[in-house]
Amino acid sequence: RVTGWDIFPQSPFSRIRVEQYSKWVEMTGFQPTIKDDRKFWQAGLKAETPYFYFPGVGGGVFKQKFNVTGVPKESLRLFLQKNTPKGTYASAITIEGHKPSRAAVGSSEWSVQQGPKDPSAFEWSFKADEAGEINRSYLQEVIGDKTYRSYFEIYRSYSNEVSARATAVYSTNTLILLAELAYNHWFDNIFGWDHYYLARQRWGLNAKYFKSLIPLPVDAAGTTGNLDSTVFDLKYRLSPGLWTRDETVGLISSYQNISFGVLKAPMAGAGIFWARSMPLVFDRIINYFPFMNYPKWVDVEFIYYAVPMSADVILSSSYSLNFHGQVLWKKNFFGEAGFGMKRYAFSNPSINRKAELNTFYGTVGLGLKF
Repeated sequence: RVTGWDIFPQSPFSRIRVEQYSKWVEMTGFQPTIKDDRKFWQAGLKAETPYFYFPGVGGGVFKQKFNVTGVPKESLRLFLQKNTPKGTYASAITIEGHKPSRAAVGSSEWSVQQGPKDPSAFEWSFKADEAGEINRSYLQEVIGDKTYRSYFEIYRSYSNEVSARATAVYSTNTLILLAELAYNHWFDNIFGWDHYYLARQRWGLNAKYFKSLIPLPVDAAGTTGNLDSTVFDLKYRLSPGLWTRDETVGLISSYQNISFGVLKAPMAGAGIFWARSMPLVFDRIINYFPFMNYPKWVDVEFIYYAVPMSADVILSSSYSLNFHGQVLWKKNFFGEAGFGMKRYAFSNPSINRKAELNTFYGTVGLGLKF
């Protein structure tokens, strides 16, 4: 068997579906649009005719011969741990695997260590230098005077995002402009601890600061004041993976400090988020606009703030509902837009003041990944 991708042989072959989707997903068009887009194939190769014909990119037909005299047996195959990640945020990642006990395994790109107790186990320091790309590294397996070469691929993503946004807020028949800065970081593991459920590509930290450019109405009496907000979100993915790459649902623990006129209200809350690439059915429609015909990532989150972090503050149904999306114009440069609702409702009995603000908002911005 010979496998390849994208350029198909002219002899009979079968397509390999790397990702399988349910009938419901395919019927509704909710397939992901950020993924490995290579089209893989498989074909049988006869020993008496060890060659395939391939069409040339610029025309013509080319004959590709294969050396079938030194093909390794299945028993010599190397295997990696079942939960080996297909992606990383780091330039190097340690992968555990198994080999025939009599084989020696090495890599010229980084290093391979044999298990200290099990002669069939090894640890491979996989090199992933290129961010925003699928990285490939090779292993050399030596048995006697024979050397076999195999490879594995891991996509490396950017772990950091920073963006600047302009936000228009509509509240009490007034349109208000705000400026916002946001920073997002995702951890590959926790200080080297790589527990599958508790640490591996699970945790993210988001920080936001926004400030109104003009005063807002604070209460029914007509009092106005500037709105400042600092938000820190700790996010946990229920499935491991990479931001702007792998779909997930997750949990949020949030801290928000609101300054609204003379009132200050630190508060804590919890919520949920869902993030994925733009579903195919919507992506095809949006791609009619040339500046949108790029990979797109969307997420939605809801946070309810129920715990005041100051004894002087009483909360009353404060929440945030946010729909957000990115269009990835380059590997590390993106545009973004979002909309949602926010409600700030709190009081401070010690100074006999309260504030209530129900808002609908839209936001646009630009950002960098690094």
